Amino acid sequence: QACEHPPSRELESQLPVSQQQPPQIKVSGKKGLGLCDVKMPAKMKARGRPKGIGQTAIGVPKKSKDANLPTPYAKKCREDKTRLILHWFIDNHTAESAISKEQMITEKELKANKDISFACLDENIEIARIKPYFTAAGWSAVLKSVKELKKTNHVLLYLQERIRRRSVEL
Repeated sequence: QACEHPPSRELESQLPVSQQQPPQIKVSGKKGLGLCDVKMPAKMKARGRPKGIGQTAIGVPKKSKDANLPTPYAKKCREDKTRLILHWFIDNHTAESAISKEQMITEKELKANKDISFACLDENIEIARIKPYFTAAGWSAVLKSVKELKKTNHVLLYLQERIRRRSVEL
């Protein structure tokens, strides 16, 4: 293709701004060398699988950081919160059968006070969420257990348990 050289400066100043050509570039004394004289290589299509942000420098896929992190209580769905609270007070099998509405939980099925998680004392936890799964006697036993946990020095108990676990591990 032949490149059309732009009109002289006098004529160009009369043209609208959208039709005016950029100024010519002078290279080593040659006049008339413009952008249309520069040869660029043909654009090549990308081939193969795109290597995006998901790979490391050596081409190995990156591990997802969020996949293994525990979900905070506030971000859990309603069912997961209920299941978690139930597991603090009763064993897994009983909790699952109560959630599936097969049976109501009685006071006999509750864990001993020493086995109940101190997480139930957190002010952000809604203990009343699990009330529909208990009989009247079972629910009063849950409230009694929570009240007894509040009375005990739970920080001291937690630290004693932690020391005991470490001594067993060593």
